[in-house]
Amino acid sequence: MEMQGDDRAIYAAVTNGMSDQRMAEGDTPDQPRRRELIQYFRACSEGHAKRLRDMAWLPLHDGFLLDSHHTVAWEWAAVEGSPWKNAFFLLPLAKPHREFSFEIDGDQVSFLWHIPISDQERAFKQEHGADALLDRMGEVRLPWIFEEANRPSLVD
Repeated sequence: MEMQGDDRAIYAAVTNGMSDQRMAEGDTPDQPRRRELIQYFRACSEGHAKRLRDMAWLPLHDGFLLDSHHTVAWEWAAVEGSPWKNAFFLLPLAKPHREFSFEIDGDQVSFLWHIPISDQERAFKQEHGADALLDRMGEVRLPWIFEEANRPSLVD
């Protein structure tokens, strides 16, 4: 999907298939058990697409529920040598993507926004909580369009 923000194209990469299977039950019965992942790019490489696909299969393969404000530790970055190898998930900022949903076998399906984070940022979230990480995202004005080279650190 291509969107126009400024004069440069923005691409929304979306998984297709994660919602075919229910994830494990969460802590509360109202947590969505079917999701698809979305991430925004100026240029989506094959490595980015593979990473998003692999992230989508992880909760199904390992039997856990993935929801907003969750993190996933990951060994490999989409771009080798970059520190952005872990993941933080939120509801999408773009209103049409945040409100988009469909139904499979009586279950609502919606998007989770994939945000690559570093080991230090994941450790910060584990120590201080998701709200503290969200505060840092606001303070540094984290771009919602992911570009490795222009991604500011959320921790000092």
